[in-house]
Amino acid sequence: MGHIQVLLFVVTSASALAALTAIFSAIHVMTDISSFQDEVLTDLSNFKQYADDAWGVMVRTGNSPGFRFEQITGRIPTQAPILKLIDGPTISRD
Repeated sequence: MGHIQVLLFVVTSASALAALTAIFSAIHVMTDISSFQDEVLTDLSNFKQYADDAWGVMVRTGNSPGFRFEQITGRIPTQAPILKLIDGPTISRD
């Protein structure tokens, strides 16, 4: 009967040690996940700041008078409506 009690003690101790190891491992993983989440949120905040700054620059430069298609290419786009007067000159949209 003594051998069975020793074996039972060893198995129970090993099981308790495995359970404690699993609990501490789970806590460690949760801590790592929490720190990763904080890092991601910080990076997203920085990205949002960069994106807002870039958007502000694009909107500011978007209000400046740009070049018209005719100025760049030297021709009128084919989709532009053209008005042909009866027996008169052709007038394009300008």
